[in-house]
Amino acid sequence: MEVYIILEKLNIYDRSYLIGLFQGDGHLYQATRNRGKFIYEVAIRDRDIIYKIEKILSPYVNVSIYEKIRDTNFKDKFHSIGFNIYYKDFRTEISEYIPYGKRPEYINIPQWISKRDYIRGLIDADGSLGFSKYGFCFLSFFTVSENIKNFIINDMRENIGVIKKINRNKRDLAYNILLYREDAQDYARILYEDANLYIERKYNKYLDILKWIRDPNVKRGYKRSWTKRENEIISMNNISIEEKMFLLNRTKSSITTRLWRLKKT
Repeated sequence: MEVYIILEKLNIYDRSYLIGLFQGDGHLYQATRNRGKFIYEVAIRDRDIIYKIEKILSPYVNVSIYEKIRDTNFKDKFHSIGFNIYYKDFRTEISEYIPYGKRPEYINIPQWISKRDYIRGLIDADGSLGFSKYGFCFLSFFTVSENIKNFIINDMRENIGVIKKINRNKRDLAYNILLYREDAQDYARILYEDANLYIERKYNKYLDILKWIRDPNVKRGYKRSWTKRENEIISMNNISIEEKMFLLNRTKSSITTRLWRLKKT
């Protein structure tokens, strides 16, 4: 049974987002005599998330914020901002999802998670939203974790009806999950619409990709259209999802996605 001292004091949405975010960019360090610290650090341009997290956690634990300027393998005079948390009970709680030392391929996904908030945290850490050199919008996510890859592609299938089959790349044996055009817009909307906790830069990218409009000369790939009668059937509350699948010859994911879109219009 999971017992929390700090995390249980947070609402499930903030807690889910932070677990996803920390699994991407957080680090736990262990020292002698059971000492250690949790570190979360980002480029200075994303300083907003540091202060948002401080506001959430500081009533329960000391959040020690710092700034650094240093040379890295990727950039000279890299300016970053982060925080340390030394509190042992917090480190014990978070270690269930962020192991000490080098992060292993297997990452534990909480059973209690709020999916969209957790995945938004993952995307804010290791994902990207924007536009290709050809002008169409995209959403991508990079991970070496098999179970996180499966978790996200299953969520994409359930929510927007997109089936992704991907393999690890040869360079670093990681997965790069990509959505383009309307699929990217639909999934980004699920993750970011009406959200309260996010990195401002990523949220602004989300707003940008919502403005993208398909070139009328570029046709979408074939998708089976929905008839008025089919829309009426999936909106019925007196029949089960299994009956709807049988009547419409549709998958569960396509029905639930369509129903979600009808409710949004």
